[in-house]
Amino acid sequence: MQTSTDKGQTGPLGRVDPSLPQVFGRYLLVQRLSRGGMGEIFLAKHGLAGFEKLAVIKKVLPHLAADASFISRFVDEAQVAIKLQHVNVAQVFEVGR
Repeated sequence: MQTSTDKGQTGPLGRVDPSLPQVFGRYLLVQRLSRGGMGEIFLAKHGLAGFEKLAVIKKVLPHLAADASFISRFVDEAQVAIKLQHVNVAQVFEVGR
């Protein structure tokens, strides 16, 4: 079970993340779901209060954001994923910085 405190949202391992919630573009990142060597995955909300939808955001780690080769591969991955439509594959809605 996950709980939140006034200091931040807890993550999957129960650690408090004081940086959350955090605005990221038009999304509000509310919980870090995972972190790997290349990026982080967040549960996010978007939309007006009462009409919010949940989304999952894949965010490149800062040290890779300036690597043009890595960003090119990241965008290529999104272009392939956006063409896929299957119940077990996450939909891509947008790509941005």
